[in-house]
Amino acid sequence: MKKPTVYLDTNVISMLHYGGSDIDVMSARMVTRDWWESERRHFEVFASVLTERELADGVYRFQSDCLKFVRRLSYVPRNAISRRLAQALLDAKVIPVNKPVDAAQLALAASHEMDYLLTWNYSHLANPITQARGEKLVTQFGLRMPLLVSPESIPQVRYGHVVRRPRHD
Repeated sequence: MKKPTVYLDTNVISMLHYGGSDIDVMSARMVTRDWWESERRHFEVFASVLTERELADGVYRFQSDCLKFVRRLSYVPRNAISRRLAQALLDAKVIPVNKPVDAAQLALAASHEMDYLLTWNYSHLANPITQARGEKLVTQFGLRMPLLVSPESIPQVRYGHVVRRPRHD
């Protein structure tokens, strides 16, 4: 039986390698690492060239570790539907117009029928408003919206959660 799929937002990979001393970020790093070590085996995990490009931007501590990590993951390719959907997400203001990479990553996850998009971005991804507004738009494209979750909120087998999403085709 096929495992549920999860697309990793760039910030999840960054969080796995965070080396700073901010207590809130350190807490998020611990939650992320715990999910990665305990739960990721229950999922097929994906990223994209967009994730890699974001990780390659700028200069920061542990950047080379982040890049090595993402390059070991399976990538989903950009396609025509994901490009159109990303623009529609921006045009409808589901995702802020100044966040085109976030729109593109959500569109990639939807166009490749990912079950989950895993992110620490609560401001315009992992929140109920984006979930509901995105759902309306994504279904207009004949696609299914991934569940927008953080490592704190993704269902976990060890707690008895069902991680497989039912298909309503």
